Amino acid sequence: MKNLMKLIIFIFITFIMFTISTEVIKASRDQLRLINANELSKSIQSYYNINGEYPESGLGINVAEQLYNDELLTKSPRDPAYTSAT
Repeated sequence: MKNLMKLIIFIFITFIMFTISTEVIKASRDQLRLINANELSKSIQSYYNINGEYPESGLGINVAEQLYNDELLTKSPRDPAYTSAT
């Protein structure tokens, strides 16, 4: 009975730690998404200030890549959920 209680407590603590860590990861990914969106917005505005029009967009056109090629964006933003840490 004592071992069962220890096991239940261990599982509970592990579950709590896992839940907290996944929420922290989600929050950090959301923060990175906001940073990327702000950087992209500033780059689009810089493009407009230089060229007098917004960059072309539509099917098959990657605006972020175009801004990167024009050196208005330091790197092409990627979704942090699919970015490997290794």
